[in-house]
Amino acid sequence: MRSTWSLAKVLGLTIALLAAPPALAGWSLNIGWHNPPNSTLGINFLYIGSALAFEIGVGALDFGSEDANNNENDDTARAGIYGDVNVKYLFGSSGLRPYVQAGLGAGLAAKVGSDTRGGAGLSGPFGGIGILGDAKSWYAYASYNVAPQQVTFAQVGLGFSFR
Repeated sequence: MRSTWSLAKVLGLTIALLAAPPALAGWSLNIGWHNPPNSTLGINFLYIGSALAFEIGVGALDFGSEDANNNENDDTARAGIYGDVNVKYLFGSSGLRPYVQAGLGAGLAAKVGSDTRGGAGLSGPFGGIGILGDAKSWYAYASYNVAPQQVTFAQVGLGFSFR
């Protein structure tokens, strides 16, 4: 049985994790289209410093179980989280800031049962240019990116700050 969590479940889990705002000072939360790159919609945490910004995003959660031979003795449960990490260099200090970014896809996965294993990995480097409209309590962004596989993609999103 395969089950992938919907965006509503991911958003609900993210909001539940945000119950301690003081621990998140300087961070913000955004929902982005193609951010992380391999997702349709993703949830991202963004930390904006003076010129550098760091972002980590989740584009998919995968939970389920497998029974390869319809045999009760070889059941396997699996869990995975997939997204990206990236760094942005922001130009200027006004409310409208162009940026360049570079990032990698990221994932963590584990299986437990007759086929127990786990792993973590980075893949799919990408880079691009964008613009961030920052109004301190909320922000919007748009970027155009290129990946080595000769894939281009746009990202857009809207977020709010914990600042």
